Amino acid sequence: MKQYESIPIKGLKVSAYKIPTDSQEADGTIEWNSTTIVLVELMAENKTGIGYTYAHEATTVVIEKTLKEIVVGKDAMNISAISYAMIRAIRNSGQCGISMMAVSAVDNALWDLKAKFSIFPYARYWARLKMPCLFMEAAVLHLTVTHK
Repeated sequence: MKQYESIPIKGLKVSAYKIPTDSQEADGTIEWNSTTIVLVELMAENKTGIGYTYAHEATTVVIEKTLKEIVVGKDAMNISAISYAMIRAIRNSGQCGISMMAVSAVDNALWDLKAKFSIFPYARYWARLKMPCLFMEAAVLHLTVTHK
C-alpha cells in the first residue's frame, strides 16, 4: 500500500555536451582531449531532477528511443519499478556499456527528483536502502551515510 501521493513524470530531456580538456590527457591506455557528459532532466510538477553520466553521445539515443517511453508518465516516487523496467528494456542491447550508462543517468535523475519532493537529503535515501553498492558511491562522493 502506498504511503504517498503519486507524482507522474511529465517529461524527459536528454542532452550531450562535449567538453574540451585544458590539455591532452591519458590513462596509460588511450589519450583524449575532451570529455562528453550526457545530461538527463526529468520534470514532474514544478521540479526537475538532474542526472548525468560520462559517455559517448550515442547514449542519448538509447535514452530517447528506449528509456524515455518507459519513464514518462510513471510515478516519480516508485524508482525501483522504473529502474527494473529500464533494465528489462535494454536486455537485448546488453546490460553494460552505453545501455547501462543510459540507465544510470536516468536513475540518477530519478533519485534527484525524488529528493526534491522530500524533506530528506539525497544521501538519506541511500542509507535507507542498505545497499553496499550505494555506500561505495556515497564514499566516492565523500558523503557520510549512517543507519538509524
